[in-house]
Amino acid sequence: MHPKYWGIWVFAVVLRVLVYLPVWLQFSIGAALGWLFYHLVPGRRLVTQTNIRLCFPKLSEQERADLVKGIYRNTGIGLFETLIAWYRPKLLQGTLSVEGEADLLAAIGQNRGVLIVGGHYTALELAVNLAHPFVQAAGVYRPQNNPLLELLISRGRSTNFVDQIPARDIRKCIRHLNQGGQIWYTPDQDMGLKFGVMSEFFGVSAATLTAHRRIASISKCEVLMAHFYRTKDASFLSPKPAYQMTFTPVLENYPSMDEAADAKRSNQVLESLISLAPDQYMWFHKRFKTQPHRSNPYKDPDFDAMQP
Repeated sequence: MHPKYWGIWVFAVVLRVLVYLPVWLQFSIGAALGWLFYHLVPGRRLVTQTNIRLCFPKLSEQERADLVKGIYRNTGIGLFETLIAWYRPKLLQGTLSVEGEADLLAAIGQNRGVLIVGGHYTALELAVNLAHPFVQAAGVYRPQNNPLLELLISRGRSTNFVDQIPARDIRKCIRHLNQGGQIWYTPDQDMGLKFGVMSEFFGVSAATLTAHRRIASISKCEVLMAHFYRTKDASFLSPKPAYQMTFTPVLENYPSMDEAADAKRSNQVLESLISLAPDQYMWFHKRFKTQPHRSNPYKDPDFDAMQP
């Protein structure tokens, strides 16, 4: 209740009220918030623009600009999709189409634990919510530095995750998998080379986490990858959106004896899934900040992904 947290409380209360509006109206407000984020946070916008320039070099300048604006629009909508998942978890049931459900259920049926590897999509929390009828997973996350945000987020996530495991607690991950549980894991952020290796991501050298590979090796669990995106927006005339979830078949011979090859393989699968709806991926993270032998692309406007 310290005064420094009052602003967060006010924002949280306002959002908690807005989540009871019709879905199409929530999405309209979310799109407007995305527009505000785009214009009011230039530093993060520059990061997004840099990522899109590096990862999609064949797009024209106008196409890249439109993609960046679409990313911010979906980020704002994703805020309300997250709130719906936390506070009105049954609201969007029945809006999901699933591809690869048989692969997932077959993996779960092995009773060896299942590691579901995904990415940071703008509607990630809703993905877990809508998948809950056929997968009850624990989530791996990085604790928030702000204690109030940590409290609010952990309480919200408890609606859909059966447990929440700090990213550094590998032992707890292994125990959960050894008990036949499922874990939703998103290893697509730059955490440096202490926890990973360099591997190409959309043709750009990137620090790639390998912790999930070690977890899978020790627990002998099944590993598959997942993707989630919105296929239809909500509108006044069509008040419910529609979503698509895709599970890949279980990754054969994963992990292998080659850490670099495994990182490359998982990045390639993730790239193909992100490309289904690139404007619904969180491109505003500094995915390429670790460059041991090159300049930082977010500080060097001449950084060229094609140069060694």
